Amino acid sequence: MEDQERRIVSFQVSAAEAESIEVAATKDGISRSEYLRQKLLAPQPEASTTDVEAMLQHLIYISNRTHAAVYAIAEIAGTLPTAKLREIYDDTAAATARYMADLPQRMAIVMAKIAEAQEAKPTPVVGE
Repeated sequence: MEDQERRIVSFQVSAAEAESIEVAATKDGISRSEYLRQKLLAPQPEASTTDVEAMLQHLIYISNRTHAAVYAIAEIAGTLPTAKLREIYDDTAAATARYMADLPQRMAIVMAKIAEAQEAKPTPVVGE
């Protein structure tokens, strides 16, 4: 980039943040400006939909196991008849299956909203 094309970008940080930036730049053996350029202009890794879906599937699995444990407590304690507990369990399992079937569509909606929000981020003021 030629000098006539260069612009100054400035922003304020706290003393602690400035110290943290300085330490990180020194550790990398580069100037503070270069460190900030690298951090700000580096390509951001995209969240993998597969990773998010796997995490959600795991959370739903854990929720289902928690429900089964609660079911077992009520059954062992004899607070509800087994038939009623089975009905509750079956209803919850069916609801979970329906939710899991819709998960890819739900995730696509959420990912689109995230992308939209990222595009709407304000741009830094140049030359202040």
